[in-house]
This record gives sequence, structure tokens and C-alpha cells, in this order.
Amino acid sequence: MFEKFRTIYREIKTALDETENIRLGEEWEKEVRENFFQADDYDILAKTHSFEENRKDFVKSSLDPDYKFQCKLTGREFYVECKARDVTKFFKRLEPIDREFEKYKKDRVATRDLEQKHKYAELFDICNEGQFQRYKALNKLHKVLFMVVFFHVSAKEFPETICLVPIDDLLTNRVFFGQLLEYAVPPLAISPFKLWRHFVLFYGADGHCVRCKCRIKFNNLNPLCHACWEKWFAYKKFTYPERYCHACGQEAAVSSIKPLCGKCYKFPTNYGL
Repeated sequence: MFEKFRTIYREIKTALDETENIRLGEEWEKEVRENFFQADDYDILAKTHSFEENRKDFVKSSLDPDYKFQCKLTGREFYVECKARDVTKFFKRLEPIDREFEKYKKDRVATRDLEQKHKYAELFDICNEGQFQRYKALNKLHKVLFMVVFFHVSAKEFPETICLVPIDDLLTNRVFFGQLLEYAVPPLAISPFKLWRHFVLFYGADGHCVRCKCRIKFNNLNPLCHACWEKWFAYKKFTYPERYCHACGQEAAVSSIKPLCGKCYKFPTNYGL
């Protein structure tokens, strides 16, 4: 299933020009439809136009994610944005940092200082800010997911990895690479059960926006309603003091990165999880 795309990647992995990167992205879009979100389970309601078509006459709907699907089993509509990323340069940038840690690995104080110095080194841009804001707005109506494939020139150093990431779980377009890998999926067709159970609808309990207290779905990774998130995104301060516990809704010293009061943090069964 996945071998055809691997072959295409190997053909163009040494090419650095924009045309080849565009080709890789378009091939990945085809792969996502043919082998992951297959016609047996999902209808295509909308699809962005190709780079060549948009170059001649830009179609504004191409600002939306690559696909809008409808699940045949549930009738639910959702968006999928396809991203094909070569992480070779990303890992190359981390090599000197890894050497620093190796050098001082027995020095606890030095290791702690290095962790503080390089704490943002593994941030990875899943898309640009403007695209992220547009997709967040779309997500209010229908769920938006990123279907990302990561490649490295050396499969031994980092094997090809596919991740299906709900935008619900992201506060910004910059995500720690290790966090993205938690959403890895096998190179197999994604059934409606896998999609809705594991990636979209597992926020079963009700929660509260940590800033305005309005009722929202519980999501420990993104505890703000969309209106408050837009204000938060202008400054992106993860430790900015918020007012309400995301779980119980009581006033508490919380933030977007630590959205639960002490009681709910210790006893999560209090709010249905």
C-alpha cells in the first residue's frame, strides 16, 4: 500500500526546489485518499485544486484543508489536511544539542541547565500561523485533522512515520515533535471506528473554558472555547493565569498548560474520566 509513495519520495528526496516539494505533497494527498480514507467508507465532499490549476487561476476554496470527507457510516463531515515532511534537516539541527547532553550526562546540574536552554529545540511547525487560524475556525463546524507523513533520508535513523492529529489537541501551530509522534498510526486504511473512537470523539465529558467558564467538551490539551482561544493565540502565553478549572468549573489558579484545579488533578474520576 505505502510502497508507491516511498518510491516517489526516494526519487525526489535529493531535490531541494519548490516544484519537487509540491510534487511530494500532491502525491501524499493521493495516497491519503487511495489507501487511508478509502471510497468504501468516505465520500469526498470537497477537494482543493492542484498547484498547477491554482497557478493559472487561484480557487479560493483551496485555502481550506485538502479534503472534506463525509463518513458513510455516521454521516459526519470532517476535514483532512495532508502534510508530507522531510525531517532530515530537523534532526540535523538537533545533533549538536544531543552531543551536549551526551557530554554532560553525568552532571545533574549541567543537564538541568541544558534542558532549560534547549527546552524549545524540538518545536516543529505543523503549518503556518495563518493556516492554523483558518483551520481552527473551520473546526467549530466540522472536525479538522492533520494527516502527516514524516520522512528521513536514513530510514535507519528515523523510519517513515504517519501521524493523524486532531487540531482539537493543538493550541498553536508549533508542536513538540515528540508530542506529534504520540499520534502515530499504522500504514493501513483508517476505518470509521478508528477515526471517531480514537481521534475525534473521545472527549466524552463536559468541560469548561478556563477563561470564561462557558461549557465546552473536555480536552485537557485545549481547554479554551474558540472565542477565548483567539484572544489567547495573539500572545501564546501558556502560563498566563486563567480563572476556572477546566473540569469542575470552580474558580482556581489554572492556566492553558495546567487547566485543572488540585482536586480534579488528583481525582479525575470526579468529572467522568
